[in-house]
Amino acid sequence: MSANYNNLIELLNKAKGERSLNQFAATCGIDAGHLSRLLRGIMINPPSPETLKKIAEKAHNGITYEALMHSAGHLHKKFIGANISLLKGMRSYEEYSEYLKEKGNAYISPRLLERYEKELEQPGQAVIDYLASAEKIEPQFFSKTTTRYHWS
Repeated sequence: MSANYNNLIELLNKAKGERSLNQFAATCGIDAGHLSRLLRGIMINPPSPETLKKIAEKAHNGITYEALMHSAGHLHKKFIGANISLLKGMRSYEEYSEYLKEKGNAYISPRLLERYEKELEQPGQAVIDYLASAEKIEPQFFSKTTTRYHWS
């Protein structure tokens, strides 16, 4: 597996808990050799949703099916446009576009920023990475619901 699956491997180990690999595989109803390859990260493709469901049903440490599906790449986190609003603040789309250009040496049009903010369009990972880099934040910020604070 590629480095992108490090989180999956970590979740699988947590799901296994203190059980041996053979005990966990038997409990889940999956092949121990297959589970071993997953835990060592030597598979090209992620485990199937069916395999992940079997693992989640017997997982320890609160590991969920959804978390396994996300980490295996079967589900994609939804881009939260409101988080652009938090970063943009009171600036216009034009001002924020110019700010991003100065910070990151790339250009996202004001119209596109507006479409992302209103969730009329989903940005690709390269755009998310660019926004995160320009703002010096983690890319995951754009897939989290963030609370806007109101100061009185």
